[in-house]
Amino acid sequence: MTAPAEEIPPEQELAEPLMDLTNLARTVDGTGFAYLSLACVSKRINPIKGIEAWVHLQNIDLSQNAIKDVAPLKTLQFVLSLNLSSNEIVNLKGWDGVEGLHPQLRHLDLSNNQLTTLPGLPFPALRTVSFASNQIATKAEDFTGHAMLTSLNLSDNLMTALTGISTMPALTSLDVSGNQLESIEGLAELESLQELNLSRNKFALIQGAWETFSALRSLNLTGNAIEAPKAPAGEKPLEHPLNVLRQLPKLRSLQVAGNPFVAPEEPPEGFNARAEVLVCHWRLEDIDGQPVTPEELEVARLLNIRMLEEERARLKAEAEAAAAAEAE
Repeated sequence: MTAPAEEIPPEQELAEPLMDLTNLARTVDGTGFAYLSLACVSKRINPIKGIEAWVHLQNIDLSQNAIKDVAPLKTLQFVLSLNLSSNEIVNLKGWDGVEGLHPQLRHLDLSNNQLTTLPGLPFPALRTVSFASNQIATKAEDFTGHAMLTSLNLSDNLMTALTGISTMPALTSLDVSGNQLESIEGLAELESLQELNLSRNKFALIQGAWETFSALRSLNLTGNAIEAPKAPAGEKPLEHPLNVLRQLPKLRSLQVAGNPFVAPEEPPEGFNARAEVLVCHWRLEDIDGQPVTPEELEVARLLNIRMLEEERARLKAEAEAAAAAEAE
């Protein structure tokens, strides 16, 4: 016997009895007192027109509801933190054309909604924003960057390209994990970027303008399709795919688990994935969350020596074969 489907409670309009109002404090103009924080979570709220009366709110949590229209929030000028995660928001058209929209807003959470495009961010003081777990699949034509943003989360969407994710000089953290990306092409003007999460995408190679991310300290490449290329016997070994990361002088933390090159089907004798990663970037301090030990560095050093010796032997054999061919 099939269990009955869980009944979804009906939607209800935002009203004061449903609000959890806290943080009573003096108003900005000093003429009275008002509640500065509002939480109304998991109550199937929609619509939210009643919020317009609470003009002094600074911290708003309306997560896990059924909100579709964000327009009533446009009149609130003192909001610092706005959580609209886990609602039914398809777009932000209710904020279009509003001058001076949320001039104090620092933190915006729109994760787990139904957005299909990456909107612009006309909030001058914004520092962190999350669009995680939406349905964003298009290129970011409407996204023009942001001068003050430090953290952007675009994880678990449907993005196939990073075109337009640029012009954010203060950005230190970017999460684009769980998309359908194959290239970092499109990322630009992110000179302060320190953390980049590319996990759970479709990267087979990681070529790109890595030299532009001179401040990058942490890179997550787990769960991609990066393979170590194989050269025919006797031919010059192909370059390891991680060698491009040598262009990142400050990289210290690297995550690579779940890629084919880490656990090849037919590993050569003495194969050591961590040592190979260290040969590609000597300054790493941890790999897949595990600290790099002095012993591992020594193993990597010896591996590098062996690889150099093998390459010299190969070149010598090539030269001898060429000389013998000329003598005939």
